[in-house]
Amino acid sequence: MNLINQFRHRFFIFRAELLAYKTYRNYLFQKYSSPKKKSGNSLNSVLHINTFDTGGGAAKIANDLYSYQNSHSIKSFMMVGKKKLKDDSIIELVPLNTRQQHFLSTAQEELQWQDFFYMSSLEIADHDVFKKSDIIHFHNLHSGFFSPFAIPLLSNKKPVVWILHDMHALTGHCAHSFEC
Repeated sequence: MNLINQFRHRFFIFRAELLAYKTYRNYLFQKYSSPKKKSGNSLNSVLHINTFDTGGGAAKIANDLYSYQNSHSIKSFMMVGKKKLKDDSIIELVPLNTRQQHFLSTAQEELQWQDFFYMSSLEIADHDVFKKSDIIHFHNLHSGFFSPFAIPLLSNKKPVVWILHDMHALTGHCAHSFEC
């Protein structure tokens, strides 16, 4: 790689890191600076967040919990990266189609940072089902729909339970550590 291409590459990385830093700083410190947690111990509603609503082990467990809770007087919602079922209580987290998101997605691929720059996950706290829910239940948060930077933001607003269906949260990118 010649000197000019190296400079362009490093400048691209610098711009991506700077944009990501500014974006997350604004979300975390300005927009969500004051936590608002419900008082009391009654559980009336749960929001499950998972990659899929059906297919695969984590989706099966999330869907079983979702169905069981709805059948036992606990209003349950699901927010997923890819929706397959026709159920109004299941919301697909649609990626933002902005110039900034396209730039961050390109930077994410270039830097090989998995799942860090999905800006739509930072807007979950503004969603009606999040506001209605008493607790947030995380399942699989990887595979191209959820930024780990959203975890402190959401857990500052609501109590969170996270089932680790695989080792992705521990390894950073591998579902299992066998030869990772």
